[in-house]
Amino acid sequence: MTKEMTAEMIEEITAEMTEVKQEQTIILENRPWIGMDVDKENFAAAIYVDPRPGTPDLRAMPTKKFKRDAEGVAACVEWAEKTLSQKRLASPAPRVCMEATGRYSIDLAQEILRQRPEWEPAIANPRYVKKHGESMGQRCKSDKADARVCACYGAERQPRPYRPLTPAFQQLRELSRERQAIVEQRTALKNRTDDTAISKITRKVQEQLMRQYDKLVDKLDAAIIQIIKEIPELASDAKTVSQIPGVAEVVSSVTMSELGDLRQYRCSRSVAAAIGVNPKLVISGKHIGKTRMSKQGNSRVRAVIYCAAMACLKTKNDHCLKRFYNRLIENGKKHMEALGGLMRKIIVLMRALIISGKPFDPDYDLKKNGCVASSER
Repeated sequence: MTKEMTAEMIEEITAEMTEVKQEQTIILENRPWIGMDVDKENFAAAIYVDPRPGTPDLRAMPTKKFKRDAEGVAACVEWAEKTLSQKRLASPAPRVCMEATGRYSIDLAQEILRQRPEWEPAIANPRYVKKHGESMGQRCKSDKADARVCACYGAERQPRPYRPLTPAFQQLRELSRERQAIVEQRTALKNRTDDTAISKITRKVQEQLMRQYDKLVDKLDAAIIQIIKEIPELASDAKTVSQIPGVAEVVSSVTMSELGDLRQYRCSRSVAAAIGVNPKLVISGKHIGKTRMSKQGNSRVRAVIYCAAMACLKTKNDHCLKRFYNRLIENGKKHMEALGGLMRKIIVLMRALIISGKPFDPDYDLKKNGCVASSER
């Protein structure tokens, strides 16, 4: 009797939970979406009033252009709320979807959050939005047409709301990116420097530029270190990941400024996919293609993780990362394939150390397999 009652109660609870989920899904799907195409001075807005399954009529979406400033956002808010009240009764608060366009999209999203935080703007990958438009058969290219596609993409894919960085993280990201730009300019100068140049003025100018670039890089490095020290949690995370061979201040600062807190990634696969070091399989029918690195992620972090992997292999001491690379080589992997696996290992290890709070163990693999540690040999 008790078992039957328990089973019936479980069935009732499950049915109620299913109904609640279905109601939430319906509400979520029917929430209006505002797509925005952003440029330097203006942005075009399109309202997907009542999202429904199937291919929407893009031409039926109301569209309008506004200035990309506080007054323009206020005018857009007034226009959108008036349009929704006329075309849909008891309309819930809309959401906003726009393509990533650097500072333009970030500034617009922050202004929307300031005036209408319930709109929850999302900044989507332009590549995904473009492919979505192609799947809908979009044939024209204009600001208003792109805004309509953004609205449809948001309604179907439900992208995550944009979360603005804290001022400290924003400064750290700007400093890291500026340092990268200056280092690239310095490298370009080194590549075109000719020691056999006839003109003494040319050699003198190149030497002065090189010294100036070195000073700027040193100045930015000091500013980056100072910002990291001012945030206790950030300083602790940087110190933790710096225990990994090949990971130093530049790698840790770029990784944390671009990816944010590594604790937010739910698993190792998600953080590897965020920088594009996950494998990309090519299998179709009987055809089995070559597995490559996907490279669909943050290229800045991927570049510094590559440098960390190269530096890791050049360390004198023997450790688990070196042995991991050697095992891949022994199993028939080529150098670049094994190096890609090592890159993934490093970023996953950085996340694991930050979450666990444990120190890096160079003999972790040996202890796990019950072998003698290198320090005890």
